[in-house]
Amino acid sequence: MLNFTYCSIPPPDTLWTQTYGGEYNERAHSVQQTSDGGYIVAGVTWSYGAGSGAFWLVKTDGNGNEDWTQTYGIPGSDYANSIKQTADGGYIIAGDTGSYGAGSCDFWLVRLSAETDSEDDIISIDPFQLSNHPNPFNPETTISFSIPTDSAINLIVYNIKGQLIKSLVNEIKPIGEHTVIWDGRDDNGKPVSSGIYFYKLKTNNIEKTRKMILMK
Repeated sequence: MLNFTYCSIPPPDTLWTQTYGGEYNERAHSVQQTSDGGYIVAGVTWSYGAGSGAFWLVKTDGNGNEDWTQTYGIPGSDYANSIKQTADGGYIIAGDTGSYGAGSCDFWLVRLSAETDSEDDIISIDPFQLSNHPNPFNPETTISFSIPTDSAINLIVYNIKGQLIKSLVNEIKPIGEHTVIWDGRDDNGKPVSSGIYFYKLKTNNIEKTRKMILMK
């Protein structure tokens, strides 16, 4: 007969705990110790940010005390699922976005520069953004765009044949974020059929196109 001796291994001591969040729900999806001995946490927040779910980063010191936080995304649903510190001291974040991209949900990579003494220098992200929400939609969708300088804006909707459906904006817009609603009608006020449509934003030197789906 074999005799077994069981050893009781005590659990490790808890050094500290911290919670982060606001009035609504937050979820942490990834954490990494940083080169300065602190931690960087990436996840999603419904308490902060501009949308119904936003990338949320929390940077702490070695005891979990908050150094800074940042949210990324415009009205939509954006989830940070993984974060790594890069060789230059910045960060690379991977997740999914309902605010940007060509479909209702796309991969999203956000590359951040190394930390500086100014929070304004933490983020390094394309200042020219274009998205719509919801997508797919019925009967209307909100197209959001941001521009880094005052610009002459031309925003149009066209079908898969390349035919112009609706001219939404054709004027000079100031720097910042803007929204415009497309109600699924053409330039003559006639409702269009279900299907795939594209919206194109043009400035003096930048052009971006996204896909959207009208489902009736």
